[in-house]
Amino acid sequence: MISGVRVKFGKTDADVLVTRGGKLLAGGFIAGTLTVESGGYAHILGMVGGLVVEQGARAKLRGTCTGDVTNHGGDLTISGIVNGTLHEPKH
Repeated sequence: MISGVRVKFGKTDADVLVTRGGKLLAGGFIAGTLTVESGGYAHILGMVGGLVVEQGARAKLRGTCTGDVTNHGGDLTISGIVNGTLHEPKH
């Protein structure tokens, strides 16, 4: 769980949760799913297994998501690669 400011490089074999007020700069590999809750922020330069962006959260994917990306109405910017499916809210 990320609740403050964190810079993360290297490999993480588990899921990672960024909570309200948390800020994550990820440059390594998160093998699990990275979930960003409302009020949280993540900037992904490396790789994640999956990405979930909740409403009210912000995320920038500049690296690679090897699985699916699910945006539940958050502020999501993708300038990297999504190998799975991108799920976004219908307007």
